[in-house]
Amino acid sequence: MYERVGGVAPSDFSERGICGLWRFHRLLPVSDLRSIVTLGEGGTPLNESQRLPRTLGFSGRLFLKDETQNYTGTNKDRPATLEVTKALESGVEAIDVASDGNAGPAVAAYSARVGLECTVVMPDNTHRSKEILRRCYSARDLFWLGVVV
Repeated sequence: MYERVGGVAPSDFSERGICGLWRFHRLLPVSDLRSIVTLGEGGTPLNESQRLPRTLGFSGRLFLKDETQNYTGTNKDRPATLEVTKALESGVEAIDVASDGNAGPAVAAYSARVGLECTVVMPDNTHRSKEILRRCYSARDLFWLGVVV
């Protein structure tokens, strides 16, 4: 166990009223905690896998983080909360993001939370479910031809 990380002790991560990813705010590049844009990300369950270790020939215990419990159901909520918070802190009025998957809906959701205009640029072969999610958060869609390699 680490005694200190980035000049911060583990006991500093248990501040009252701050949970999930933002309890680590002292390690994140955000200056003003009042600008935090959150949808309750982080704090997702850590579940022990019973079969996967045997399948992999692993003799120890294996735990998996269930990121489907985040607001948008993806592992992209953690970076999205930080990106949109930093954008808001910097005075940005609109966000553009390129995505062929979960990043687009996640950034769109966090942008919508604080009323930032969001444009999501994606390849035209992106799964329709991602387009639907983006539109739920009022993001503007832009398509380009081609396949992401």
